[in-house]
Amino acid sequence: MKKILFINYEYPPLGGGGGNATEQIAQILAQKGFDVSVCTSRYRGLRKCETVKGVRILRLPTLRRHLEKCSVFEMVVFVLSSLWHMVPIFFRTRPDRVICFFSIPCGPAALLLKLLFGVPYIVALRGGDVPGFLPEQLARIHKVSNWLTRLVWRFSDGLTTNSQGLAALAKAFYDRKNINVIPNGVDAQYYRDHQRTQNQDRLTILTVGRLSVQKHVERLIDSIQRLVSSGQNRIFLKIAGEGPERARLEALVGEDEKLKRQVIFLGWRDREQLVQDYHTADVFALTSDFEGMPNVILEAMAASLAIVATPAPGTVDLVFPGENGFLIPYDQLEKLDESFLFLLRDRVLLAKMQDKSCLMAREYTWEKVVDAYVDLCEGRNN
Repeated sequence: MKKILFINYEYPPLGGGGGNATEQIAQILAQKGFDVSVCTSRYRGLRKCETVKGVRILRLPTLRRHLEKCSVFEMVVFVLSSLWHMVPIFFRTRPDRVICFFSIPCGPAALLLKLLFGVPYIVALRGGDVPGFLPEQLARIHKVSNWLTRLVWRFSDGLTTNSQGLAALAKAFYDRKNINVIPNGVDAQYYRDHQRTQNQDRLTILTVGRLSVQKHVERLIDSIQRLVSSGQNRIFLKIAGEGPERARLEALVGEDEKLKRQVIFLGWRDREQLVQDYHTADVFALTSDFEGMPNVILEAMAASLAIVATPAPGTVDLVFPGENGFLIPYDQLEKLDESFLFLLRDRVLLAKMQDKSCLMAREYTWEKVVDAYVDLCEGRNN
């Protein structure tokens, strides 16, 4: 096996965690001597075809309008476009294996290559493509697409998830396949190479992600509001990201001048800006209901941040209460306030948690992720 084709509708600069994971894996495989191609979405200003760090990138027309998000319509367009272009892409790349990220919208093209040319494929499940994930938001979409998801999974040569919680959810939907858990990785050295800013008289909390309903950033704003109301003015919240919830979240802050000083919206951040955000913070917070395995927590750990989070599947694989942070039960969200105050006052404990996060992050290398995928592709792990 020397030629690998990745299919992912999001590839940097498009998208978030799934695209970043694809990029890291593809580039390391290229460094190891594999012939690597990526089929992804076209976007204005990006070339139709180019080679970056040894990876051949083929971008398909999909009517994509935003870097950070993709509509259901745009996903449907990707399905159709990838099916239309996949045969020419096959003859151009001649892959021995296909790895597709997200069963929908990327799986149908991989399925087509297997049916036509017998190319084995692996599906990397990331969260939203697993039925049962975010039921309040995705139940209708899953109801329409479940038949196609089953078909893609049935003919696949392997399924992977990035957390135990997501694997259990996938098993509940389709239990006829062995599901391999391959955690996300992080370039820990990259984050260690940047200089940290020490905040001795204040606590800076950072949260990063798409501002969507499932992230529940309002839980953090509510916590800061309670702290401000009690007279606490040394705890600050920085929110990095864009999304449909931003206007509502800004409205929660409103015209309260004290709260506006404590809650700062940073907007969308590129990688370098985000690294600086990590290194000027003390604590990383994530209060979502569902996660696959959040890259942002791994990045925060690599940047030596203590973690305060809710016990979402995926998150619980990374946060060990009392060691590198705290897990806050959903029915006791007021304990967010207590955790932040505790870390503000106990700088020794904060430093220990930060050091533990950094140490743990070193175990999640992209090289280990790549080795796991190579083993799976070659039948040593399935």
